[in-house]
Amino acid sequence: MSFDIKTYLATYFENIQIKCPLFYNAPVGIRFELGVPYRGVDDPKYFMTVHLRAKLIVEALFDEKDEVIILVQTFKYVEPFLDFQVGDSVFSASYIKGNLEGRVQLYDESPQYDEDDGTLIGYSQTFYIQCLWSEVNNSNLIRVIGNQDFAIQPFTRDDIFLLNPKRHTIWHMYDDRGLDVIANNKSELKSLYTTFNDWILDYDRERIDYIMI
Repeated sequence: MSFDIKTYLATYFENIQIKCPLFYNAPVGIRFELGVPYRGVDDPKYFMTVHLRAKLIVEALFDEKDEVIILVQTFKYVEPFLDFQVGDSVFSASYIKGNLEGRVQLYDESPQYDEDDGTLIGYSQTFYIQCLWSEVNNSNLIRVIGNQDFAIQPFTRDDIFLLNPKRHTIWHMYDDRGLDVIANNKSELKSLYTTFNDWILDYDRERIDYIMI
């Protein structure tokens, strides 16, 4: 039976926009800092820290046998030669194991027009797939998101959200700088708040402490 994502989001995340910046769109959430303040491709420790933090946080949200809904917001240009700007699609064997044929579903699509002359430039599209957490190569997924602002392959500029329909949490790594986790109940985030407290973004710490305490 296919996952009814519209009903699910309307039920557990009512009136919450599932888009970046996810943390600021939701009443219950935590924003974590991944990279150290200096962003530089010449420092391998920087990317090691980004990868380690993102991996530990996402693995704390899923058990091996959990279902995961991978929601991807992308842009499809009318001119095919512009599609290289989007980067990799995560709906491939590098990121999700098994046969993906017929499993990826279209959730939403809307045309986008040039602000100056009104010509159609492309379509904002949202796709999703239902799979097991054990099928997801989260290391590759984190790496391709973290590379998006640098001249490093592979990369993707798609927004990728990982939903746990059992715990009602959503994970979103917006780039190498940080990631957001939201939930429909703060009890699901208590463990993250305690375990990874030192990684909470200081800019939002006061708000997060108020939510979680």
